[in-house]
Amino acid sequence: MENTYKMYSMYRGIDFVSNPDLVASDMENAIDASCWFWRHKGGITKKYCANGDINILIEHENNNVAMITLAVNGGHNGLPERQALFDKIKNEWGLK
Repeated sequence: MENTYKMYSMYRGIDFVSNPDLVASDMENAIDASCWFWRHKGGITKKYCANGDINILIEHENNNVAMITLAVNGGHNGLPERQALFDKIKNEWGLK
């Protein structure tokens, strides 16, 4: 986690390593950090040459909840619940 904060600090020019509460306590920082992580630091880098960009993974396997969970969380904690919610949303919205 500290390495991610260090990289994000370099990106933004703000020291989030020394003061990580700046991310949690400021909505703009929280959203920006989340978006930055999504595009640059996702846990799967080699598949589809994603280099951490989770959007690239979704473009290739848009229904693979397990892969996206792994990219975001580094594991599969909560996967059954996440898959159930994904399936429910797809069904309610009529998505394939």
